[in-house]
Amino acid sequence: MAGKQKDLPGMEDQDRRINELHETAEEYAEIRDKRMALTVKETQAQDKLHGLMKKHKRRDYVCGLVEVHIVATEEKVKVKIHTEKELAAKAKKAEPGPAAEKDSDKSDAKEE
Repeated sequence: MAGKQKDLPGMEDQDRRINELHETAEEYAEIRDKRMALTVKETQAQDKLHGLMKKHKRRDYVCGLVEVHIVATEEKVKVKIHTEKELAAKAKKAEPGPAAEKDSDKSDAKEE
């Protein structure tokens, strides 16, 4: 009866499956592959949006919660979808406050 063949030095456990490692590696590879497929779709959507911005001769598009900007240094499309809260805060910052009114009063006084 032949006995179990001994492992060569450095080859111990080389081909022995460790289920926990094996399954986690497969799970990771599946997630990575899905992400890579999404990256391709994202790039296609970004290119389409960039083409539409050029078609409409726009470098910036802002409408409601949506902002699209072509960044000159990269020639890439950047998109930001605001929450209602962010939009309200942005609008509030744009409103002139009492300090801004005082400054405009001073500039009016200097012009007279």
